[in-house]
Amino acid sequence: MMMYDVIGDIHGCFDELQQLISELGYSQINNKLVHPDHRTLVFLGDLTDRGPASIDVINFVYDLVVNQESAKYVPGNHCNKLYRFFLGNNVQLKHGIETTAEEYAQLSKTKQSQVRNQFISLYEQALFI
Repeated sequence: MMMYDVIGDIHGCFDELQQLISELGYSQINNKLVHPDHRTLVFLGDLTDRGPASIDVINFVYDLVVNQESAKYVPGNHCNKLYRFFLGNNVQLKHGIETTAEEYAQLSKTKQSQVRNQFISLYEQALFI
């Protein structure tokens, strides 16, 4: 039987996410996040917007879901809007996405490209329910 820890609506709160994951009993072993009871993290809802570290959240969740294949991700409405933003669609920068867009604008062009590609890949591989 699979056991899951479902974490909803992180909204760019990377430090709080790290604290919660630690409190749930996960630890880094050989550069992989693991739980002693073999539980799996599920990120449900919005990863970004409003909080101070949306880019760190994207990098972290991308690593777990795409690189390590050790977590699952179900996007929320803010994720959909960020996906459209990264595709170059004209989205209104309000209701939280302005914080992610500002954080993104502070990155070098190389880092922007990396984050954009990571998020698009993460979103396109996500579970939709």
